[in-house]
Amino acid sequence: MNFYIYYNEEVVGPYTFEQMQEMLESGLLTADSMAIPEGESDWVTVSSIEGLDSAVSTPVAKSPAPAKKAVASG
Repeated sequence: MNFYIYYNEEVVGPYTFEQMQEMLESGLLTADSMAIPEGESDWVTVSSIEGLDSAVSTPVAKSPAPAKKAVASG
């Protein structure tokens, strides 16, 4: 299946599924980028396309640093 994407205020494509994966991995597309499958009438976010949803990177939350124990003086 081929897709058109909305990029820099233009509709560009068509791109293959594999090309879309590469663009996600390289950062050219994000989860919120808009795409439309060839022959369809509804635009969707890239993250909602089955198979590409796993290629969308999710930021990993960092754990807070452990608190240091207070040292009593005296």
